[in-house]
Amino acid sequence: MSTPAISGLHCEVWQPQDFSEPSCSSSSSSSQFQPPEFFIDFYVSSYATHGDEVISTLRYKNFRQRCDVLTQDSFSWSAISSMLSETNVPYHLQPFFIHQISTRARGIATEPINALSRTIPMVVELILPEDAMEDSGYGSEPHMGIGSGRASRASIQEMERIEIDGVLSDCVICLDEIGSIGCEIDVVQMPCLHVYHLNCIHKWLELSNRCPLCRFQMPLEEE
Repeated sequence: MSTPAISGLHCEVWQPQDFSEPSCSSSSSSSQFQPPEFFIDFYVSSYATHGDEVISTLRYKNFRQRCDVLTQDSFSWSAISSMLSETNVPYHLQPFFIHQISTRARGIATEPINALSRTIPMVVELILPEDAMEDSGYGSEPHMGIGSGRASRASIQEMERIEIDGVLSDCVICLDEIGSIGCEIDVVQMPCLHVYHLNCIHKWLELSNRCPLCRFQMPLEEE
């Protein structure tokens, strides 16, 4: 995936050992049929250097998310992007963190110790320099992840299907190559000229009307 080379970015994701799974409520008979979920402690620390002084700001938020959502490429991008946006991580930095978090989440979910767990604890710790947060190039909107609504069906269907001769790049939604040898997945180009796997961008646009890379806005679905 093409991600800007920004120094100072740090991402750690791990499963804590001292976690007590929440006790079951009176509906425990039905809870056993619910899909397992991550219980995520999300920390974002930004820092700025002023002479010999380092000033840091810490933001914390807790999330619950189904394990299959964070471990399936087609859904993990939008889910993690929402978490990052809620903790004010700029959109231009998100691809780096999304890749790291989704990869580690898959590893944690498949650990033998979690095979029978209904709730899997996970800690995400991000560290980034303040100047990287300010140098977004996309304006100063506080939330730059998921858009305000789904794109219209007509605009989705009108996107141009294209043929790729050789590997073009990575699809930033599923992280797989676009146009790899032997790959028969359809590829489409948005009006902003960014290219994605057809199934990936269709699922994304059902959640957000914005291009994952440049935030170009497709027409919204009318109510």
